[in-house]
Amino acid sequence: MNGIIVYKGKYGATWQYAEWAGQELNMPVLMSENCTEDKVQESDFLVVGTSVYIGSLVIKQWLHDNVRNIGQKQIFLFIVCGTPANEKQKLEGYIQSSVPKEIINQCTCFFLPGRLAYKKLSRMDKFLLRLGALLPSNRNKNKTIMEDYDSVKQENLIPLVSAVRTHVNNTPITAVVQPL
Repeated sequence: MNGIIVYKGKYGATWQYAEWAGQELNMPVLMSENCTEDKVQESDFLVVGTSVYIGSLVIKQWLHDNVRNIGQKQIFLFIVCGTPANEKQKLEGYIQSSVPKEIINQCTCFFLPGRLAYKKLSRMDKFLLRLGALLPSNRNKNKTIMEDYDSVKQENLIPLVSAVRTHVNNTPITAVVQPL
């Protein structure tokens, strides 16, 4: 079985996870912009990584553009974000709003903690973050929503790597018998 890791992110956390996963699983890692239709079609399964931006997966358009090429392939989707794990409804909303209905049932999803380096954000992203802090749902989090954090750690990938390995190892292998 062969697979590829396809990712799209904004500030480097998704890239870091994709690189670590590629090393651990011995799989090629491609930015979504560099992943051709042929690469997707040649793969038996996909590991897809994405960050979240304004409530949407940044790889959303790539998923929609490649529905036909993905076909019935197993997809291991890892989503890098700052949303706490206990906000299940919000996390589920990211998937429902971004993953095409045709492939959503083929996805095994993993939420990985991200990072925020406020000084590295673009002006627009700083503005949007400040604006988000003013929302009624964030009033109690006003201060912490703009504090730097870095929760990107290689050990966060253990469940994803384990699931991919299980998938690969449970796939029936057809032996090719050479005539004598």
